[in-house]
Amino acid sequence: MPLRKGSNVMMCRWLPRLGTSLLLISIAVAGACLQPGEPPVMLPEAIAASLTSAPASRAAKAAYEAALAGIEQDRPIARPIVSALASGTLQGPGVTLPLAGSVPNSVLPPQAGRLDILFEMPLFRFGGVAAQQRYSALRSQALLEYRKSLLDISSGIQRLFVDLEQARQGVRTAESGVEAARRFRSLTDALVASGSGKPADLDQATAQVADAEAGLSKARYGVLLANMALNQALGRPIQSAANYAPLSSDAAPPVSANAAILSARSQRVEVLTIKINLAAARAGAALAKSQGQPSVSARGQLTEQTPTALLHEHYAAASIEIKIPILDAGKTRSDVKEAEARVRQLEALLIQAETGVDLDVGRAWLNWKQSVENQKAANASVIAAETALTVAETAFRVGRISGTEVFAAQRDARAARERRAAAATSAIAASLEFATVQGEGHPIVNKLAGIPTNLNTGSNRAR
Repeated sequence: MPLRKGSNVMMCRWLPRLGTSLLLISIAVAGACLQPGEPPVMLPEAIAASLTSAPASRAAKAAYEAALAGIEQDRPIARPIVSALASGTLQGPGVTLPLAGSVPNSVLPPQAGRLDILFEMPLFRFGGVAAQQRYSALRSQALLEYRKSLLDISSGIQRLFVDLEQARQGVRTAESGVEAARRFRSLTDALVASGSGKPADLDQATAQVADAEAGLSKARYGVLLANMALNQALGRPIQSAANYAPLSSDAAPPVSANAAILSARSQRVEVLTIKINLAAARAGAALAKSQGQPSVSARGQLTEQTPTALLHEHYAAASIEIKIPILDAGKTRSDVKEAEARVRQLEALLIQAETGVDLDVGRAWLNWKQSVENQKAANASVIAAETALTVAETAFRVGRISGTEVFAAQRDARAARERRAAAATSAIAASLEFATVQGEGHPIVNKLAGIPTNLNTGSNRAR
């Protein structure tokens, strides 16, 4: 029997499906991550770090800056257009005029050069206010896209924290299972030694310990993988020391979701984007109407050229042009109808988006309430299952039941603890999701990409 027990002990060391080398590396990383005295990294701190230094946030900022650079071309200001045109010509046969004095008498010189400096600048056109509104809306669109990227980064860090908490819950569950299995093996060992126990029960108890320890090794490895994933998301070396704070599942949902719905309508990027698009569409409709209005522009020209009998060496000209469209084959009317239809489409989409946000918040609130109730039920189930296990072990000690019944009670207790862990993780995830669906970002999100102020779309009138 001692040999069999020893072989089972060796088996429990090698049963984990993960390779030994990976497990040793993981344990070394765990030791580095949990150095004494190191302050834990809270979720808000991790989100702040990801928004300021992580590769994903830097990429989002670069994309925002690129978008602003492209939008700058549409800025409605009077920008002069200056160009230079130089040319050289060989031509013939030459043509001359019989002119007296030093005046050039060549009309068509065999060689000629010319340099033109051309200047053009719009001075006035109708629709300037609408053009400025459209430009402002385009900048706000880019800002909202940047804000969405930052919110996605924040949500990603939240999910990784939840994954880590789930892995930690798995470790705690596995530790409880190992403790129960070892306790029963010790009890069985004592009974076998006293002659009142069955060797078969001891073999099965030893196998249960091996299975429980294998599960604990796997759960610990899951924690290490979750830590590595967080390191990667934060732009840290994968195996760097890290002590991420646990998440609490004690938060309770509000009595009503009404306040959260109002908050979400004013903060969700989807709603804000449609409002900005609606502002841009209304400005575009006004611009379309201005196509048929007069416009004023200035033109200028400076020329240096080979003098001839008919052309001076220096030439300068300036002019004011007034363009008055008369007929444009119906283009203005078609553009106006298209723009107004786009406005009506966005007004309908805004209503749909707002009601969709209401549904998201309501669903998240109900999920949170349900997860809290599930957590309470799971906690009660664990208490009942562990009480039943204690009773079963006591009955086994006095010989009233067999080891098989104790193993069944162990399985029930393990399943109850797993349900409790899953319920706690679900409650945490639900509370975070409830905050996420409201669109409220981390303070750094609001600092880097705050909500645009030009959202006066008149959507209420549209309804």
